[in-house]
Amino acid sequence: MSSGPSHRTPPASPAQKLHENQLQNAFATFDTAGDGWIPASKLRHVLTALNLPNDRAAVTELQAELDRHRTGRIEYPTYLRVLRSCLAARNPADELRSLFAMFDVTGAGRISVRDLERVASELDEAIPTAELQEMVDMADRDGDGLVDLDDFTLIMRKVGLL
Repeated sequence: MSSGPSHRTPPASPAQKLHENQLQNAFATFDTAGDGWIPASKLRHVLTALNLPNDRAAVTELQAELDRHRTGRIEYPTYLRVLRSCLAARNPADELRSLFAMFDVTGAGRISVRDLERVASELDEAIPTAELQEMVDMADRDGDGLVDLDDFTLIMRKVGLL
């Protein structure tokens, strides 16, 4: 057994796991045959699903990078590499709103324990409901049992994710 430094990849942060989940879900939506590629013509829809700029210029620029050989296909490995960097380059305030929206799927402007359960399940994380309730209680400043964007922002700063 070697006593040298380990070259293992560090575990993904919660934000990285959410990004990966977003990327996989967006790709899978348009990879209807499950064969590892999506039509380049669906790029605008993918960008919309990822809450990334989807104007003509952004789509044209990304399409040139994602489909360099002009096959009309975007292969999954290329998609992952390019769009990971797009997600990582987002403005922190935009990123925070996007992250909040992933929990707040109803668009109500609040996150409930049920929302946290759904996200934990999507990430294959087995977190007891009592623990999720504790998280909500810790973040909820007005005592209504829900976390709004201000509460969310404060707790993300507190735990060092912002």
